[in-house]
Amino acid sequence: MPAITCSPWTWRIIRSHRCADTDNMAGMESSAPNPEVDFESAYRQLPPWEIGAAQPVIAQLAAEGSLVGPVLDVGCGTGENALELARHGLEVVAVDSSARAIELATAKATDRSLPVEFVVADAHKLDVLGRRFPTVMDSALLHVIDDKPGYSDQLAAVIQPNGRLILLEISDKADIPYPKISEAEIRTTFASPRWLIQSLDTVTYQTQLGPFPAWLGIVVPGPRSGGGMVRATPGL
Repeated sequence: MPAITCSPWTWRIIRSHRCADTDNMAGMESSAPNPEVDFESAYRQLPPWEIGAAQPVIAQLAAEGSLVGPVLDVGCGTGENALELARHGLEVVAVDSSARAIELATAKATDRSLPVEFVVADAHKLDVLGRRFPTVMDSALLHVIDDKPGYSDQLAAVIQPNGRLILLEISDKADIPYPKISEAEIRTTFASPRWLIQSLDTVTYQTQLGPFPAWLGIVVPGPRSGGGMVRATPGL
């Protein structure tokens, strides 16, 4: 893993950590398991989760034709995942609470001539979008959300009855001080009968610091989500 060099955004994002150049994460210490993340400050520079391309797992799903549009990308950052989906012909609405991230994402879409609708929106208030999507995607957002039950409610408000939720989250097996999530937390957040977890597999999440273990979850609404019976979608 490459050496970590502290930059000003690091002190704002990992507020309770001390950072030193090192060959591993040992120089970053914290008394809190999930340090507070200041996304607006992070996007003034280049945060470590921005790799200048879509996450390989998401790119593979798009290339396989496994996703159905329109897609809602929640916590889109600077838009690489959303833009990759659009490159494969999918209609995409992508939201992030950081105005700076959305500004950068919109500029990328213009430069690449890709029609993605980027919107500044709070993940805790997704219902204001006023529509439902056959595919909702969360790449590395759930694990930084404190109110997971409330966030689950908001996801239920924007997913179609027979839709699918794609989760890509950094696993608690990752030896890092950044927020991460366990299998048990995911299963609790998306418990039956409101949700049904079709699969939850171990994959990797790429960062500037190297790959981290992650979860890839495929979740569908259950009968209590307001849409009746679930129909599995082929492809995953």
